[in-house]
Amino acid sequence: ISRRVNLEESPVFQDHTIGGNPVLPAVHAMAWMADVCAQELPGFRLSNCENFKVLNGVKFDESLAAEYILELKEIERLNGNFTDVEVKVYSLSGSESGSKILPRFHYSTKVRMVQQVPEAPLHDRIDMSNSHNLPGSTFYQDGTLFHGPKFQGIEQVLNIGEQGLTLECRLPDVSAAEQGQFATSDFNPFAADLAFQAMLIWAWRFHQSGSLPLKTDLLEHFRNVEPATRFFLSMSVNKSSASTLNANLFLHDEQGLLYTRMLGSEVTLSKSLNALFGKNN
Repeated sequence: ISRRVNLEESPVFQDHTIGGNPVLPAVHAMAWMADVCAQELPGFRLSNCENFKVLNGVKFDESLAAEYILELKEIERLNGNFTDVEVKVYSLSGSESGSKILPRFHYSTKVRMVQQVPEAPLHDRIDMSNSHNLPGSTFYQDGTLFHGPKFQGIEQVLNIGEQGLTLECRLPDVSAAEQGQFATSDFNPFAADLAFQAMLIWAWRFHQSGSLPLKTDLLEHFRNVEPATRFFLSMSVNKSSASTLNANLFLHDEQGLLYTRMLGSEVTLSKSLNALFGKNN
């Protein structure tokens, strides 16, 4: 299954620019892979993505391939209850001089599609104390976060410490026309993108570094966050160093009822990213 990707058809990514180049967000790549599985398996819906990896991100610059190919391989199916599909996104590159054309892999994951999505569980370790009360807008303005208006869903940092943080969030409305080829119905990637924004806020606070997504061991999706709904994001740090941060992230309502859970999400940390993000020291 191939797709031509361009900014004209998906102008929303103008609001996701690093160092002057719009970049496809990792979670939109994940949503794209899940969406194709949903199209191929009518009646099935996303349950989870396992072992998601960013191998070579897609940038809207001269490196953009003419087309991207999604390779789907069904690896397990249980009595129509669930289907596991291995998905890889790659492009083909080769020179005009007839050199061998080799696939360049961009993303990979295993998607589980189900007919019946499990009931949303409660996340019982939530800390709703408003001890820091930092407005989200300051992080977008000072370059901690490089995200433009359509991605600016963080309203407030309620609390932040070495073990993690809690955010209060509300998503801006993004039309299907602005999302273009990346419009999805079942899973809202703009909500999940806030998880990686949370990791950025933490990385700057404790390491004075920018960060970019590398992988997520498991994303479990239970229900969609609707635009204009107030919700919360809790992050707990698994491990961190000067070069990487690994955390679990939970998108939930005020009672702790989950929308999405992301376990083992990992980002690379680098001070060299600060200038690309427009970070003011």
